[in-house]
Amino acid sequence: MKLQFLQILSLSKNNFTGKINHDLLVTLWNLKVVDLSENSLYGTIPDELFRQCWSLRVLSLAKNNLTGTIPDSLSSCFSLASLNFSSNRLSGELHSGMWFLKELQSLDLSNNLLEGEIPEGIQNLYDLRELRLRRNFFTGRIPESIGNCLLLKLIDFGDNLLTDEIPESIQRLTSSTYLSLQGNSLNGSIPHWIIELNNLEILDLSSNRF
Repeated sequence: MKLQFLQILSLSKNNFTGKINHDLLVTLWNLKVVDLSENSLYGTIPDELFRQCWSLRVLSLAKNNLTGTIPDSLSSCFSLASLNFSSNRLSGELHSGMWFLKELQSLDLSNNLLEGEIPEGIQNLYDLRELRLRRNFFTGRIPESIGNCLLLKLIDFGDNLLTDEIPESIQRLTSSTYLSLQGNSLNGSIPHWIIELNNLEILDLSSNRF
């Protein structure tokens, strides 16, 4: 492509198939929005795809058939505010490069095959408002450091393999309106401080081991 002044590329809800070309975005330095969601794209996300996406603010590859891991080069997209890779077949663990996206406000990785622990590095996402990790295979404890993401309004960790108790640090997330930890193996008692989250509108702790 030679559309060097292009700022928005939306190709969602079509019938595109095949793999994502590794040089699709190479000359599109001014892109702010890329939406390839709801197609039939497959294969891995090329590591070269994001090498020069410094201006990118919104990226959605949701509802395709993409496989493999989330590429390390994503950390080059340091202006990203919204990232949606939901409803694919992405696997592996969350790499440390994700936590360099310090302008990120919305992260949706739900409905994939991701595994491992949710890293403590999540605390670096200071501007995060929405965090959706539902229906993966995340294990271990909910990181204590999530309490440093003070702007979080929506947290959805439902339908994973999380264990242990709900971390006390969540009581600092007083802006939260939606908290779902449903369908895990969390134990202990439901913390008394949960009633202090005065802005909560939806609280789902069902199907755990409390």
